[in-house]
Amino acid sequence: MRYLVRLANSQGYTPRDVEVLQARIRELLGSADKIGNLRISTSAIEFDLFAEQTDINRSKSLLEAKISKVVTLNPVPQREGIEKRYEKESICSIRRDSGKRTKS
Repeated sequence: MRYLVRLANSQGYTPRDVEVLQARIRELLGSADKIGNLRISTSAIEFDLFAEQTDINRSKSLLEAKISKVVTLNPVPQREGIEKRYEKESICSIRRDSGKRTKS
């Protein structure tokens, strides 16, 4: 399952620290949990966490003990409707000869 995690940025990390912090979090959580899209602002560290629902409390405890306070940890809902819409829109193509959008 995918979760959106926001940690307090109380240590003053900057966007330059993304790679170092990403490696540190990956090492901390182990290979079972995966992270992606890590972003750093002046007030928060935000990333996507891919973990089993049964492991989420362990991940939260580790993050709070070694990185920073977890401000929010929310599941990201499945976006089936959006994926279907994208699939439908990708069927549309531009005719090379006329430049008009048409359905294939």
